[in-house]
Amino acid sequence: MKKRVVCLVLMLAVWLGAYPAWGAEEPLRFWEGPELSALMTLNGAVVSGPLAGEEISGNLAYVDDGDGAALPALRFYPNVSDERVKDRVADRARFPEGTGFSDVGVHDWFAPYVNLCVEHGLMKGTDKGFEPYKTLTIGECTAIAARLREGLTGEAIPVMEDAPWYLPYAEYIRGVEPALTGLTAHAEDNSTRYEFLRLLNAALLGQEGMLGAINAVEMLPDPGFQEDEMVLGFYNAGILTGTDQYGTFAPDRTLTRAEAAAMVARVVEPELRLSFVPEDYSPFVAAGMEPGTVMFEDGTTAEEFLGWVNGRIAMAEESAVKVGEEFNWHSIVGGTEKSTLEWVRDQVLEDLGVTEGQGTQAYRDFDYQVYYSRLIDVMGETLEPKYGVGTGAS
Repeated sequence: MKKRVVCLVLMLAVWLGAYPAWGAEEPLRFWEGPELSALMTLNGAVVSGPLAGEEISGNLAYVDDGDGAALPALRFYPNVSDERVKDRVADRARFPEGTGFSDVGVHDWFAPYVNLCVEHGLMKGTDKGFEPYKTLTIGECTAIAARLREGLTGEAIPVMEDAPWYLPYAEYIRGVEPALTGLTAHAEDNSTRYEFLRLLNAALLGQEGMLGAINAVEMLPDPGFQEDEMVLGFYNAGILTGTDQYGTFAPDRTLTRAEAAAMVARVVEPELRLSFVPEDYSPFVAAGMEPGTVMFEDGTTAEEFLGWVNGRIAMAEESAVKVGEEFNWHSIVGGTEKSTLEWVRDQVLEDLGVTEGQGTQAYRDFDYQVYYSRLIDVMGETLEPKYGVGTGAS
């Protein structure tokens, strides 16, 4: 089981001298967001080839959109393999002459997906272009799902004269999955990510092997969807990676035409699917908060805060191992007059450069001991590998 949030990993690696310098050669890393994707190394190298013009500043990626403006990368996938990243370079170069849509540029992250969907007749343009950022309606998502199923099975979508444009698609999908009758009746409503996935799933019914697993995601952060088999199936097939590094599904969020094109293209062409290992969400489950929960007035979030908390607790656990003692929140830390609880709390505040007085209500409600106990329950192990569960933590 994965055991650490990224902040903890970096902190412990720095303490152990194991993390390489920023100037050292590093594997290619892959960034993706609704506005861009880029390849990078951590040494500030300028990327060449199909992604020429995209450069690295520090450990953030930026892309020049042609008019001098730079857009920040929105997502970072530290666990995508080098080969998969190289495949994505090829994808970006796949249609060098452009997409045929004035609003889809050859360097847009979604360009290869749009081309594939248009090439396969799964999506079409509008009277304004492709409109990649336009929100999809349930009717439009139903049409995409129906075309996908027709292409996979050869079962023709019925022709219905003098009927609303979406009705043939709706009737077709209803015939495949009657449970979608209620959903497809709301054709003009905006579709959510979950609703679109239900429609895609219906398109794939009976198509064994279409969602072969390349990942091993076991749980999602979203309440009510943490172990949803259908949703996890799309994650493990490499079609979904979530809206953040934790793999958050965001089922109630709407989706754009560009996002839908990416999902559908990965269904049609398995080589486009993404290997993905979500970062550990256990600390947020144990703390009962989200990564973005603000803990201090300066904007410090739970993601930053819990990373330092876990790092300091791990150090305390390691100290207990070295002296052959059990971890105890009330024991006195050597060289100080502070209990372990006081030492961890004070060190975390110092690490963050904040004071208790600057804490928000979320911080005031946080209990270090309760959090630690819950974290062990969730992870099934302690933060320090050598300090095993059941050795007397109190």
